[in-house]
Amino acid sequence: MCTKRNTRRYARRNTKIEKGLTLMEIVIVLAIVAIIGAIVAPNLFGTTERARLRSDIQSTIVLRNALDLYRLETGAQIGASIDQVLQMLQTNGYIAGQVSSPQTEGASWVLSNDQILLVVPADIASNTQLTNSLTQTERSVVQNIQ
Repeated sequence: MCTKRNTRRYARRNTKIEKGLTLMEIVIVLAIVAIIGAIVAPNLFGTTERARLRSDIQSTIVLRNALDLYRLETGAQIGASIDQVLQMLQTNGYIAGQVSSPQTEGASWVLSNDQILLVVPADIASNTQLTNSLTQTERSVVQNIQ
């Protein structure tokens, strides 16, 4: 039977105020923080810009190789502008599909001394974190705008 004494103990046990967070609340907060971190971190560390620059450099190297192959096989002179050269390489099957412009903001391809160069803005070229990670071959295709 229920005695007064047992009732008091039961009442005392249930009126106790719980302090702290549950495990589920902590997991939800950590998940939200991880999602926000995954969105913000690439922009803070410049990995997006570095990836765009590397992609543009590799595209430039592929275009240079296609142009060299075209010159070796045909012995023909190249066009006067980069657009003419790209069109010629596409028409003759040395590059497949459409060639999009460089992804790096402010960058462009130019024709200099019968070579294709990637021209990037000075602020990107002066970024030592970007330029120090480039190989010698990659540096040879990049030129900066003063």
